[in-house]
Amino acid sequence: MRILIVFSFFWVAPLSALVLNPTGWNQIAPSVSNNNCNTNCNNNYKNAGSSTRRVLISNALFSAVIALQPPLSQAKQIEGQGSMFEINDPETYSGLVYIPKTRSKEDKLLLPVLFVLHGAGKNEQDVWSLANIQGEHAGLIPSLLASGLAPPELYENFIVIAPYSKGKASFYEEPRSKLLQFMRFAISVDGGGKQGVDMSRIDLDRKFLFGFSDGATLGIELMTTGKFAGGVFAAYGFTGKLPKLALERLKGIPLWIFHSADDGTFNV
Repeated sequence: MRILIVFSFFWVAPLSALVLNPTGWNQIAPSVSNNNCNTNCNNNYKNAGSSTRRVLISNALFSAVIALQPPLSQAKQIEGQGSMFEINDPETYSGLVYIPKTRSKEDKLLLPVLFVLHGAGKNEQDVWSLANIQGEHAGLIPSLLASGLAPPELYENFIVIAPYSKGKASFYEEPRSKLLQFMRFAISVDGGGKQGVDMSRIDLDRKFLFGFSDGATLGIELMTTGKFAGGVFAAYGFTGKLPKLALERLKGIPLWIFHSADDGTFNV
């Protein structure tokens, strides 16, 4: 079964734990967390259920969006499509960026940016493991793009930026401000702009989030900043209830949240 995720979102039930301050990327308000999830969720990915989830979700992930332009020698050219390359913020994370190729000199339309947050794993390799169709994050957007398996809508219409939590089980155990700092770096002239990101093609008013599993849980939290135009989240892992303030901040923001009934880690 394949599910095509298009960017017309709808609000599903309240799902999160952390409240972030919408007034800036770096200002974070007090959080409410699920201790059982924080201590146990990451370990669950080591069981057999995680592989089932990735297979199921990879079919569903013929979805969302991607785009960004190559720096030079280390760019991966995707046949008939754009380029994928690495960027690195020494203070936060490395990440992969995809930019569609321009079809003509006039093809300079501003493109939305899709930030992709992966789920939990060992994350012991370099950032290019995100692009490995047989790796631990196989089936997520960077691997589909790099392997020629993503839909045309994704290849042609989006700039995708995927940070990598090297050495950490997932972003969930990291400060939220650190991830927001990477995102700001990636789409800044003095950051990603100096590492191959074509700033002239980015629509800064259309920033979207995609998250899988731990990345989905964190993504819902980051949506409360009010800095993103919408989000798509798969296999959301938190089982608590959103604080009232978080619900207020999410009101009116288009979201698509979905989960497989066959999930072996978080049974729904």
